[in-house]
Amino acid sequence: MTEMDSLKNFIDNNREAFEDNRLPLGHKMRFYVRGGVDMKKYLIAAAILLFGIVSPMLYNSYFNNGPEKYKKVLKEREGQITVLASSMDERDKKNILMILDQLVKETIPLEEQLPETLSSETKNEIITNYYKTKIEGADKLLAYAESIE
Repeated sequence: MTEMDSLKNFIDNNREAFEDNRLPLGHKMRFYVRGGVDMKKYLIAAAILLFGIVSPMLYNSYFNNGPEKYKKVLKEREGQITVLASSMDERDKKNILMILDQLVKETIPLEEQLPETLSSETKNEIITNYYKTKIEGADKLLAYAESIE
């Protein structure tokens, strides 16, 4: 039996002793440096991957408020129309405010009427289109109120 065979047998017989000890701190980095592995490539790839995963989440949470943005715009239009109507004669004021009330008020909010089985994306799309239509109506009412003032 050669020395290599005896060393192999010794390692095979005492494998648990070899696997029990933890490697010293920084061993992996020293191994990569000696082996010529360029960690910059891995760090750049990890950064790109992280950016690709995190950026859509950040975009959705900060820039795409969905229906809330449209609700806010509708409230702004409601305020503008109410201010304009306050300076009109009683008949026009009553008509404008009645139409505005029909546009803005909801007995049961649309969010509560949608089935739970819809995905959140589908719900957001339906609600967004709903409020876009209301905003268009409010814009037309605002233009009308400005024209008769």
